[in-house]
Amino acid sequence: MPLPKANTAITKLPAFRHALIVFGGPLGLEVCAAKDPQLASCEDVAGLFDLYLNTCPEQGSRTIRTEEAVLISLGALQHALRCAGRND
Repeated sequence: MPLPKANTAITKLPAFRHALIVFGGPLGLEVCAAKDPQLASCEDVAGLFDLYLNTCPEQGSRTIRTEEAVLISLGALQHALRCAGRND
């Protein structure tokens, strides 16, 4: 699935049973993975996930706070999560 462009709603996700939304720290997920001994050899952090989205494109981690990113991301994902989630 291509990454969404700025101001583009995320309208469709693949079907899933469980969802985990991960937010990176101030330096990003790449630095977090590099500090973890089990993930240190990981060349592409996006490969650790079934789906990797940037819900706040063109926003550096120093310009947007985590609590802002959470609200923006959940708002952008809410409809798609409800539609794609399975209840079985």
